[in-house]
Amino acid sequence: MNIILILLWSTVFCDANRLSLKGEEQFPIYLFWNSQNSVVENTLLPNEILDMSFQNISNLNSTYFAEMTDLKLINVSFNNIEELEDGLFKTTRKLKYLDLSHNELHNVSCEFLVCLPELEYLDISSNKFMALNLGSAFKSVVNLKFLRVSAEKLQRNYLKNIAGIRLNIFFIEIMKPWSYEKNSLDWINTNTVVIEFPNDNVNKVDAFLSDVLEISTNIEIIGSACCLDFSNASSNSVSFNLTNMYLTNFQISLVCFLKAVKMFSELKGQKLQVYNLTVHIMNDELIIPEVFLPFEALSVQVAKTDVLSFTASNLYNNIINMKIKNMKISETPLFYITCPRTDSIHEVLDFSDNFFSDEIFSSPGITACKTFPLLHTLILKGNKLMHLDTLSVRTQHMKALTELDASFNMLTSESRNCYWPLSLSKLNLSFNTLDSYVFHCIPIMVQILDLQYNQITSIPQDMVSLNALKEIILSSNRLFNIPDCKNFHFVELLFLSSNVIKTPSADFLDSCQILKHLDISRNPFICDCSLRHFLQNRDKSKLALLGWPNLYSCSEPEALNGTLLEDFHMFEISCNLALLLAAILIPLIVIVISIAVLCKHFDAPWYLRMMWQWTQTKQRAKTKQLLETRRDLAYNAFVSYSQDDSSWVKEYLLPNLEEMGTLKICYHERNFIAGKSIIENIITCIEKSYKSIFVLSTNFISSEWCHYELYFAQHQLLSENTENLILILLEPIPHYMIPSKYYKLKDLMSRKTYMEWPKDKNKHKLFWASLRSAIHINLSELAADELKTMQAPKVLNVMCANTSLKKKKQNKGQMK
Repeated sequence: MNIILILLWSTVFCDANRLSLKGEEQFPIYLFWNSQNSVVENTLLPNEILDMSFQNISNLNSTYFAEMTDLKLINVSFNNIEELEDGLFKTTRKLKYLDLSHNELHNVSCEFLVCLPELEYLDISSNKFMALNLGSAFKSVVNLKFLRVSAEKLQRNYLKNIAGIRLNIFFIEIMKPWSYEKNSLDWINTNTVVIEFPNDNVNKVDAFLSDVLEISTNIEIIGSACCLDFSNASSNSVSFNLTNMYLTNFQISLVCFLKAVKMFSELKGQKLQVYNLTVHIMNDELIIPEVFLPFEALSVQVAKTDVLSFTASNLYNNIINMKIKNMKISETPLFYITCPRTDSIHEVLDFSDNFFSDEIFSSPGITACKTFPLLHTLILKGNKLMHLDTLSVRTQHMKALTELDASFNMLTSESRNCYWPLSLSKLNLSFNTLDSYVFHCIPIMVQILDLQYNQITSIPQDMVSLNALKEIILSSNRLFNIPDCKNFHFVELLFLSSNVIKTPSADFLDSCQILKHLDISRNPFICDCSLRHFLQNRDKSKLALLGWPNLYSCSEPEALNGTLLEDFHMFEISCNLALLLAAILIPLIVIVISIAVLCKHFDAPWYLRMMWQWTQTKQRAKTKQLLETRRDLAYNAFVSYSQDDSSWVKEYLLPNLEEMGTLKICYHERNFIAGKSIIENIITCIEKSYKSIFVLSTNFISSEWCHYELYFAQHQLLSENTENLILILLEPIPHYMIPSKYYKLKDLMSRKTYMEWPKDKNKHKLFWASLRSAIHINLSELAADELKTMQAPKVLNVMCANTSLKKKKQNKGQMK
């Protein structure tokens, strides 16, 4: 039973929030009366608690509790109550906890207890009882576990009415003047007795203490300023079963304290625990005789001395040479501890929260202790240790050491010269200033490694492999990613909470195949595809995330800040490039194929070419504007065709282009001037025409004059840098049918877009509209006059065909 917890019950009501009589508020009640060193926590409902302490109440009657039938806890301590009526608690039969301490009660018979069959806790201490003569009503509280009383007089039959009750704790406060009759405690059936003495000395307690040793195995003595004397008990032939002794709030001399320890060992006790000890040291008391017999454990917590400074080498030597298996000296002004002179029996040493430096366990001429053959646990938490390599040297010969706690120090790691014992399997280096270099100074056989709250940023790649490591704690450091297990393949538990891990990599799972539990909670996660990939791999590996899901949330992007990772979702297509490309390309390909099929079915290529011609015409708007300023243009277009295609020209081309009267077309049968040579007429017509239209067919290819016209028109195209050629394809002309000498025609057909004459009549309207748009231009008046002059004389019909060429040859023959 913890020595502090025993006292806390009396302060629970003082420190807790005060409740009204109706119990409107709720708070947990902690009951510290378990004899197995545990704390029993009971949370009672508001209607089950009634706190009337510190209310200056002088009288209570049953009407106070008439309607409170569900009450389980009543506290009326620190009032002025002198008497309680027998039927006071007749309506509160469920009551378990009753505190009547610090009142003015005179009658200890407590007849009201007959109404409380379920009562477990009763405190009637610090009242006006002269004699502790418990009444017969105590026989009815058979469930009583904790009884706290106080008295000045205790005689043999005073406690007989509780003889049949098995108590967990019997708490008695000794009042002055104290009168005790031998064997008065024989009625008590308990293993734990707590004795509270007044601040000054009390006489005649030897017989009382002897009786306490006979009835209990756990004893706590609180607030004594006297030297405890168990001499009567130790000289008695009775065999005691003393297990634990607790000394709390003692203010005694060093001699008295050591005397108490000696007597405890002589009584063959196992565990002696001291809390809040003030030792008065005289100069002649620093030489301590080694008189201690071996016992199980000694714990001294919160000890101080009234001497500011003294030479205590003898004290330190004798402390470490005590024959005690488990020794704890914490929160004391110890600055130094030596190495045992001979092999010690120490198995556990706890020197936490002292002032030890790197010189711990050193003696003149000795740097490492070799006299701890049985020591397996060493706790140095909360001291002033500075260098990790020095600590390893101090412990290297502790061959049985398996656990070392050096947390809450000022350790740094600057050297690789570390010499740990091979037996060390649990190492706690948390709450220090260690950086990543610490991994060069870790015992190779360690199984549990605690490095939380340090300055570690990464795991070095060249560190020694820790093949025995099963658990590593790296919480609250500066790690940016989850380390792989390349250097500790068999780790099962990995703690990385409160680091700076934003995007955990899932690749570490390949090297951490033994890992079962991972804690990466409270990290600033970026919720993106990488995190999604990590969570998916974690699900596949069945890796348990500790603290999931409440301790895992997004920090970025800002829109998802605070969102639990459990609620974070991204579509697979957003994170899978192959799937994204497939999702884009497959529909695109389907659309393209569908469009191609539809175009083929509805002859879309022809319409597209017509639209292209229209677009090209619009793009040449600037050029057209410049041409409109020329005053020598007389025609919108010059038409070149084979005589064999003249019927199509006259029946289709000319009527559709000239029907509106806005376009003027030049062709040789109508517009060539007599008296000029054919070549001169061709050149003149082409130069005075905005465009040159060539009607292409197999007949056109076989016409040499048509080829001349095409040559001159192309020459104008190059000289004026204009697009003045329009090719109309009446029928398909394969390239192989074009003679090689007509290479210019081949070149034009390969690089210049031409218009195809549609066989479908529905397409004729669009065809003529596109052609008219291509040759439309506002001719000047001068051009119009010149056109009249050129139209006055009629010219001979010049046939632009193979027949025309034959006639020319015949004329040349006649001239000859």
